[in-house]
This record gives sequence, C-alpha cells and structure tokens, in this order.
Amino acid sequence: MRQERRDPLWASRAEAAIKDRITSVADVGRDAPLDVLCDMSICEATGVAAAGAPPETLERAWEALQRATGSAALNGLELISTASRFGSGQQ
Repeated sequence: MRQERRDPLWASRAEAAIKDRITSVADVGRDAPLDVLCDMSICEATGVAAAGAPPETLERAWEALQRATGSAALNGLELISTASRFGSGQQ
C-alpha cells in the first residue's frame, strides 16, 4: 500500500464508506482512534478494540465487523474485502 499513489477522489469516497461501515458496528471505533487510509486501489483500516473488554464482547464485535466489511456487504461500494489481520496490540 505504501508504494501506491493516491487517487484523491476514489480514496476519499472509499475511506468514508469503509469508516461508516466499521463505526456502525457496536463496540468498534468508539474508544480509540480508527484510521482508514486508501490510495489508488487498496485501503487499510486500523484501530484498537476497547482495553479490558470481555472476550464475548470482542467476539460479538469481530463477527459483526466481518459481516459489515465482508465482500458481500461492500460490493455495492465497489470494494472487495481481501484480508483481515488481528493481533493483541501488545508489543
């Protein structure tokens, strides 16, 4: 992604659409910054889940996030979900 040039028109629309989808999920994007960056043909969304949230809350949020950003949900936006990556956030 870091090597692509930015298409300002497409990128800004895609960023807004993806951020809207992600923040529509309960327990996501409320307690910590959510960043969505797009270039010419690829986007990256990064954020941190609420610290100390019980596993069942995170599991529910993860499942809802997968539905909200899966390829079927994004087709109308002319976007395709190709990967997801999650980590503990600890260094």
